[in-house]
Amino acid sequence: MNTVTKFASNRNKGFSLIELSFIIVLMGILIAITVPRLGSDGVSTKRLEVTSKALATDLQYARQLAISTKTTHYVYVDDFNNEFAVYESSVQASNIVKPAYSFNSSISVNGDDTFGFEANGSIVVGSGTSIELDDAGDEWTISVVPATGSIKKEQTGGS
Repeated sequence: MNTVTKFASNRNKGFSLIELSFIIVLMGILIAITVPRLGSDGVSTKRLEVTSKALATDLQYARQLAISTKTTHYVYVDDFNNEFAVYESSVQASNIVKPAYSFNSSISVNGDDTFGFEANGSIVVGSGTSIELDDAGDEWTISVVPATGSIKKEQTGGS
């Protein structure tokens, strides 16, 4: 085997340092372009959507429990501790039915904090009917129809 053939066969065994450096620089540029687009806006939007779905689900759960057990059930939103939970009869730690759901402190809560459901599924007189969750400009509103107790969730601001 002559030296030219030997050199050519060694050359095909891997990448040179220049080729690897070029690929690393190219990947760095692509990451620098895409990360800001995927950054906090997407995360906060998804975090808010998940929290609003969880709250709407807990409201529906409390309503179903009230109907099935013929006992008043409540959902209490504690925006100071960033959590909400389902309670039976009254909002006391001893009456908790479902463990508290903790949400991110970046989510602000506006509106009513206590939602109660009667044994027939309607909302307790004087109980909350609407709550807004907001995070970085995105906003979801969850409302309860007083006569029927049905729950509606809609995105009211942001993307």
